[in-house]
Amino acid sequence: MIHTHCKGCGKEFKRKSGRKTGYCQPCYMRDVHHDRAEVREGLSRAMKAKLADPHERAAHIARTRRGRIERLARDPEFREMVRQQGKAVGALGLGGHQPKGSPSRIAAGKAVTATKLADIPLEYRELHKKLRKEFGATESRRMIRQQMAADEARMSAHERQLRAISRGAKIVKKFKPSADTGPFTLGGIATGMI
Repeated sequence: MIHTHCKGCGKEFKRKSGRKTGYCQPCYMRDVHHDRAEVREGLSRAMKAKLADPHERAAHIARTRRGRIERLARDPEFREMVRQQGKAVGALGLGGHQPKGSPSRIAAGKAVTATKLADIPLEYRELHKKLRKEFGATESRRMIRQQMAADEARMSAHERQLRAISRGAKIVKKFKPSADTGPFTLGGIATGMI
């Protein structure tokens, strides 16, 4: 038997095949057996297994995106509902809708800077900022690398160690064996080291 209308709400099916139950998707999901936790868990597990395949996931995302775009184009009620939802989310003040200078935007700016300029040490960032405006980011990075190499060549070993500490390196004690084993070893490993 081919169902043409939903047995629950009476809505007409656009596609005549594939509705074996006689219910539309919302009515089917509201059905009594879907309220049971084990059924919901089974449905969730099946969908997660299906989407674990990257090709299936990409196809699913493309289908849902295409369907949403098409529905937005042809359904003014749906378009208005989505617009109202967007306004409601925007009114919450989350994300980029924070005012300039707010703590969350300052923290986000610092995080973005730290990510994008991770390869440029802090002491060279001001120089990078000036060079980037004049020569562009790629050329500025090349010039900064050259400057870093030149500075490294001029530094003494002690200055390099101090710079490493200022950048977060830890000072550790020099390793000393717990006992003096003398000249005796086990295959080249001193017994006091074991």
